[in-house]
Amino acid sequence: MAGKMTKIDAMQNYLKQMQKLKVKDMSAAEFGAIVDMLGAANYQADASLVATKDAAELEGVYTRFVADELKISDKAAGMKLVKKVALKMKNEKRKYRAVFYYLLKQTAGK
Repeated sequence: MAGKMTKIDAMQNYLKQMQKLKVKDMSAAEFGAIVDMLGAANYQADASLVATKDAAELEGVYTRFVADELKISDKAAGMKLVKKVALKMKNEKRKYRAVFYYLLKQTAGK
């Protein structure tokens, strides 16, 4: 089916992107928890990506992940974190949501 990835495709893409971004000390358990949390969104073309040039998308990342999951209630600090990860991933054409969220968690030290 066009527009959908299999679980294997998704994980391979995520791991390749992590290697390309030189992510150090990756925790398979923590990354797996993020992938599980995202559920079906991992396999849907649009939902699996973060559009970093869309302010509403970045607000949603803050609300749904940084505030809700990482418990960072200071919006200015949370948005700074989101923008820092967006900058780290700026050269990636496809910014996978699972990788983006993992980097948020790692950057926040959570």
